[in-house]
Amino acid sequence: MQWTRLLRWGSPHRFRICRELFQNPWHTSRKLTFATKTPFSLTLLNGQQISFSRMGRDHLFWDWYFSQSGCRVSFTPEGEIQLDYENQQLLLRPQTSDFYIFNEIYLNDEYGLNALPRLDTVIDLGGNIGLFSCAILRKAKRVIAVEPVTLNFIQLRKNITRNGGQGSDVLQYAITGRSNEEVPIYLSDRNTGMDSLFPGWLKNGANRQHSIRVESVKTITLT
Repeated sequence: MQWTRLLRWGSPHRFRICRELFQNPWHTSRKLTFATKTPFSLTLLNGQQISFSRMGRDHLFWDWYFSQSGCRVSFTPEGEIQLDYENQQLLLRPQTSDFYIFNEIYLNDEYGLNALPRLDTVIDLGGNIGLFSCAILRKAKRVIAVEPVTLNFIQLRKNITRNGGQGSDVLQYAITGRSNEEVPIYLSDRNTGMDSLFPGWLKNGANRQHSIRVESVKTITLT
């Protein structure tokens, strides 16, 4: 057990946030220290159960959320985190790499989007759940997003349309050298940002101990 994480659980700020969202706020505050790697479920005020785990990187989101006060969180009936951030509504999935990508794009601005001028049409290839697309929507006249993986594509469409983009500009394809083919794409259960056409990519690094699924997707070219 990581006692340094457990020591955080009793702060008034954490308790207030937990009381606004969950039943049994003291229990919730302690669980959201993620002092162990064991997955757990918490009960929202409406009785809905939501599952979290440190192995699913949920601690990264909650450590950040408890440290700031500039945005609000709620939950959808599907169990997604709805994050109201800088006049946008972003849907993040617990136990995925969604928050890691949010941190990369929104908090660290690793793509330098804040410095960009106004843009015309932006094409986001491999759009994942649409966080880059949503961030660039504020700069572009039109954003076209392409994502092959079904679960990511569903989230991509939700995020785009919630933030002013067009659902018709969200396309489900894998980008390859030939159109109108079916290809397998390999999916990581843990790291949802690492899905790939190449199975060897998922067998390296942190993915080697986690299960890999396969999905068949249609292809399209850029020509």
